[in-house]
Amino acid sequence: MRIVEVSVIKNAEVRRMIEKNALRARTGIRKAFYKMGRQMSAIAKEDISTGVKTGRVYYYHPTVFGVKQTKNGKRNFNIKIAHRSSAPGESPAKITGALMKSISYSVRGAKHLEYGANGIPIKGNHGITVSKYPLFLEEGYQTNNKTLLPRPALKNSIDKNSINNTNHLQREIFKAIIRG
Repeated sequence: MRIVEVSVIKNAEVRRMIEKNALRARTGIRKAFYKMGRQMSAIAKEDISTGVKTGRVYYYHPTVFGVKQTKNGKRNFNIKIAHRSSAPGESPAKITGALMKSISYSVRGAKHLEYGANGIPIKGNHGITVSKYPLFLEEGYQTNNKTLLPRPALKNSIDKNSINNTNHLQREIFKAIIRG
């Protein structure tokens, strides 16, 4: 039996073609990352603002989440607003919109897509601090006498978009290599 070894890499022209396609593939990956980040962010924000919630109903005064005034400029303390919270496993229910505003993504080359919710800035007595509220909602937390079960907006949007993410990668890499 005879063994034949063929080295494609030694051929300079073939090596250049491989490197050129690798560069084009990286361009396609980067484009796909932007599409994936945009789409996952949109899905998470849509789930928070319009998704079906099945949690408890709470009644709160409008001044708790921003002062609402009547036409003559006076506050009406008799108004109570109903709010349906999310159940564990659902995306969080929207009250102020701060969580939705904190959802973002960042693309770094063809290797990294960061997608998540930044801490929410809170004005307090000691300046502006960043809360861990998005992390608590996503992963849940437990203190001595309170437990918050996870309400994963980000994980839910990744799960809903997983097939599209694969399609984006395949389509953009293919387009980048074919166009070149």
